[in-house]
Amino acid sequence: MKNLLGCVLALTSCTTLANWGVTGDITNMRIEKQNAQIVTAGVSFDIPTDFQSIKIVPILRFGTGINSFGYTETEDGKPVLAKDGKPVRHNISVDYFAALSIRSTYQATEAFSIFVQPTYARTIGDVKQVGTKNKASYQANDNGFGIGFGYKVDQHSNIEISYEDFDEMSLVNLSYRYIF
Repeated sequence: MKNLLGCVLALTSCTTLANWGVTGDITNMRIEKQNAQIVTAGVSFDIPTDFQSIKIVPILRFGTGINSFGYTETEDGKPVLAKDGKPVRHNISVDYFAALSIRSTYQATEAFSIFVQPTYARTIGDVKQVGTKNKASYQANDNGFGIGFGYKVDQHSNIEISYEDFDEMSLVNLSYRYIF
């Protein structure tokens, strides 16, 4: 019991949590010229460097889709038609999203920061053909690169906006980050 209490106290002490952060994102995902929204939560850790205004921030995010989106199947720029003569449409849903980013942040002023980040992302979801029972799962593993800006609201809170470009998708993120 004493060991358990000691561990709990160590985990909740300010020095143990220093430089750790939690992140919540609302993300617009663009795939196949169509948009979907996902919500993610993540953890981060600020690693100071020898340069006072630059730090390295690994961020691990997990999320899921909050809506599905549809697109019309095309071939050579023309819609593919089903047997009934209507265009073949698909709905895509995002079931799982995970991303690991290694962010390099430059604190331009007391309140504003600029960052770049390479990211590895994994997306899992379903594609369903509208009007049929045809359904397939998809998985995408992508490497991407992002850029963004942050605004320090107070000593512990940042609001950030970023753009990330991948092979098969692009993301626009609006984030709230709380740093312990």
